[in-house]
Amino acid sequence: MYIGTMIYTWLNGVLVGTDQFGNRYYRARKGKLYGRERRWVLFRGDVEA
Repeated sequence: MYIGTMIYTWLNGVLVGTDQFGNRYYRARKGKLYGRERRWVLFRGDVEA
């Protein structure tokens, strides 16, 4: 996981939950962007791409 992603998530994200694989799901603290909620996932383990 990159340090920039961790800092962005710490400042702007709210943890929604985790799954059985250890992935963490977040949503933005602020309101919607263009009518849609901003969401992202931090996957557990090494980056494959």
